[in-house]
Amino acid sequence: MNIKTVFQVAFLLLLLLLGGCGLSDDDKEKLYDAQVDLEQLADQIIITYPANQSVVTDSVITVRADIPAAAEAQEVSLFVDGIEVAKDTDGAPWEISWPAYYWADGGAHTLLLKTVTGAGNEVRNNQQHQVTIDTQANNFLRFSDGVDGQTIKDLNSLPVEFEGFPGATSYEVRYSNGGNEQMINAASTGVELTGLDVGQYELRYRAIVQYSELTTLTGPWSNSVFVEVLPPDLPVIDQPVISKTDTGYDLLLSWEDIGEGNTYTIYLNNLSNSGAITPESTTNNSILFSGLDLGEYEWQLKRTNSLDQDSVLSEPEVLEIGIFSIHLGGSRDDRAKQIIASMDGGYVILGYTKSYEVSDTVDSQGDDWIIKVNDQGEVVWDYFSSAGGRDRFNDLIELSDGAIVAVGNDWDTQQAVALKLDDNGNSVWEVFYRPSNVSERYDFREVVEYDNALIFGSAEWGPGSCVGCTTVVNSYLHTASSLDGTVSDPINIPSLSGLTIRTIDELLVTSEGNLLVSGTAMPEVVDPADMWSEGAYLQVLDNNFVQLATWNDVGKTFHINVGDAIELSNGNFAVIGQNAFGGEPTISVVSSSGAEIRNYTSGIGQEFYGSQSIVSGENGEIYGLFQDQNTYSYPYPLTFMAFNSNLVVESQSYLLDFKEYVDSVGLVKNNDGTFTLLFNEGQNGNNNYDIVLVKRKMN
Repeated sequence: MNIKTVFQVAFLLLLLLLGGCGLSDDDKEKLYDAQVDLEQLADQIIITYPANQSVVTDSVITVRADIPAAAEAQEVSLFVDGIEVAKDTDGAPWEISWPAYYWADGGAHTLLLKTVTGAGNEVRNNQQHQVTIDTQANNFLRFSDGVDGQTIKDLNSLPVEFEGFPGATSYEVRYSNGGNEQMINAASTGVELTGLDVGQYELRYRAIVQYSELTTLTGPWSNSVFVEVLPPDLPVIDQPVISKTDTGYDLLLSWEDIGEGNTYTIYLNNLSNSGAITPESTTNNSILFSGLDLGEYEWQLKRTNSLDQDSVLSEPEVLEIGIFSIHLGGSRDDRAKQIIASMDGGYVILGYTKSYEVSDTVDSQGDDWIIKVNDQGEVVWDYFSSAGGRDRFNDLIELSDGAIVAVGNDWDTQQAVALKLDDNGNSVWEVFYRPSNVSERYDFREVVEYDNALIFGSAEWGPGSCVGCTTVVNSYLHTASSLDGTVSDPINIPSLSGLTIRTIDELLVTSEGNLLVSGTAMPEVVDPADMWSEGAYLQVLDNNFVQLATWNDVGKTFHINVGDAIELSNGNFAVIGQNAFGGEPTISVVSSSGAEIRNYTSGIGQEFYGSQSIVSGENGEIYGLFQDQNTYSYPYPLTFMAFNSNLVVESQSYLLDFKEYVDSVGLVKNNDGTFTLLFNEGQNGNNNYDIVLVKRKMN
């Protein structure tokens, strides 16, 4: 029997005593019987469902009770943990709809019934009844289909709907993105999520019921669902434009125009000196960086839309500003033979290709390949010669009007050949030549533009000293017209006292306006016991081919060939060739009057072997690119060497990042202090080669 019922009986007894009325035995018995009846009723009020000590998993449970009919119950209230939460006033059968969801914490909770009898007495059952409310009892709460996994882009708000809970008077919706959490109070089952930033949001909601003025029930959170605000799309990024200026390099970065309201942040980092540049922002679809130093840079772009939402950063793009590294070629053998600097800051490369995907006309012997690249290493145009035989051309130059002239020999006809291309790589003329009194192979080995004409250095071939081999038996000069390629008869160059000129390997115009001729010579009478008694020579000729100065080292330093001859910035000349005894490069420096100043021969063991290209520095220095076989490690590295004006080695840098065999071809010193290196690098186990052009600062 509940406390209120006991109090009512006790109160009645007190009134009788205070009124001076003594209780008769009959009255006492009636009062006692009333107390006993109420206690019996409290024992007879039984919760029949859910079972005592059971586990509840449903969100709403119908609590069933058994109440004696004699009690004439008017209503039954349900108390959970001492708090009234529901009632039934429509009579037997006694069934109370109980929102168990509000207690879905996985713990045990006490159920109690209060009954109001027909006599107006309130009786609470004496039964000790507990049930455990499993956390699954919140499963009634769910978001509408399509909410979970929904994505939005370029929006910062999202309407969502969810299932209403029976009897709920309001709801709370929580959405969080990491540490950023927001809450919405809602009277209905639909809300608008606002202030959304890029990222994934976790959504939960819970029901609230205002049961009475004093009792508010708040349920547990629903299971989570997730929505995601996707980053704004990045615009399509254009190809960067790099240009050389008087103050450095200009870099123009641009991207697709996707309308107003966007801000773009550009991150540019100089990888060459690990110096980051402060990010720049713009509302335009391009930005110009001026006065950049040459080097390797990395840049990325970020878009911020009008809702202040950031895109992901674009993938880092490496930019080689003023420097580059390019591979030219295909799946078969492609090799370079020469590189020259172009007047526009680019380069012209002479080589050949055997790759079918490079040239449509290529045969098994290959096509000559002339390539023009700009100062950023981008191919401007290329020209293929599909004549028969293997590569034909030996040398090329750029004329003052930007045209290209290449010379060599035609293998089908055994004639010398000269080709002119305009500044766009289109053929202007091609001529073939061989003196009428010559029946053997004849070729042009060198070309230079001199005194308003072209000068060709030629070679007449004949039987060699071995069976089946050939050798150069005579060398001449020719003049030719740059307009139509008309070639003059052979011109003998002045003789060298006691020597026979074997080859013309280099032609150049000196700073004094004279013609420098260089090649190899040997004694007029060769000592059979000294087969290597030859060497290099230099001749300075005026425009009438009259000799002004000469030098040779026949029998001294034993140049068996001449790879290059240049004029130094101090007016001296340098000639490089291969030493007869070890194959090492030998460099001689000669004054403009023909006096030898200094000689250098590299170490024993073919320390440097390969191309013999050298270039001059600003103060008489010499730079060379060689292949170093003295490291005894394969693949042998390329080696960049710097000599001072006294031909003393000042520095030596190794280029080691090769997996296959490489051979050096040429070297150009650029006005910005960089060097452009040309070499061939083996592919597929060195069966085929690619042409590699690299522009770098060198130590």
